[in-house]
Amino acid sequence: MSQQQGVPPLPPQLASDPELSGFCALWRRVLQWDAGDSLTPLAAPHTALAVTNEGLSRMTPMDVSDPFVVDQQLQRTLLRRHLLTQAVREPGSVSTAASLAGEQVKVQTTAEGVTFAWGDHETTGQLQGEAAGAAVVYAVDAPFVSCGEISDAIGRHPQENPFLPPEPELMPEPQ
Repeated sequence: MSQQQGVPPLPPQLASDPELSGFCALWRRVLQWDAGDSLTPLAAPHTALAVTNEGLSRMTPMDVSDPFVVDQQLQRTLLRRHLLTQAVREPGSVSTAASLAGEQVKVQTTAEGVTFAWGDHETTGQLQGEAAGAAVVYAVDAPFVSCGEISDAIGRHPQENPFLPPEPELMPEPQ
C-alpha cells in the first residue's frame, strides 16, 4: 500500500444494506483514521468486497471482545485487502487485481458468481451494484484475514477471562 493512499468514501449502495452494516461501520472507522493521518483516498474506479455480517461473525471468537471492532490494525488490514484498485465489472474481465493493501487477489468467474481469492482464502461475491462509475460492490461471505491475524489482534487487547474465577488478592507479607 502506498503511504499516500487511504480508503475511498463509503459507496452509497453499501450504507443502505443491513446485511453489510458491520463492514460499513468498519469502513467508517478506517475512513476517519485515514483522514486523521492525512492519507489521500483511493481514486475511482475501484471494487469493494463487502463482507456480510454473517461472514464477519464466523471469524469472531465468542469469548473475547470482537477484534474487528477493538483492533485498529486488523480493521485497516481487512478493509485494505477488500478494496481492489480497479473495477471488476464483468466476469472474466480481470484475472488478478491489486488490493489497496498491495496484495494480489485472484478473480474467477464460477457458476455461483465471481470468486475472489487471497492466498488460500477464497470467497464468492454477489454483485451489489455500481456507484456512479466509481465503485463496483460485491457482497462476499468471508473476510480475507487469517486466524493468526485475529489471534494477534486479540493479544494486543488483553482482557479478563469471564470464565475464570477472580484472582485472589495478595495479602501483604507480615513484617
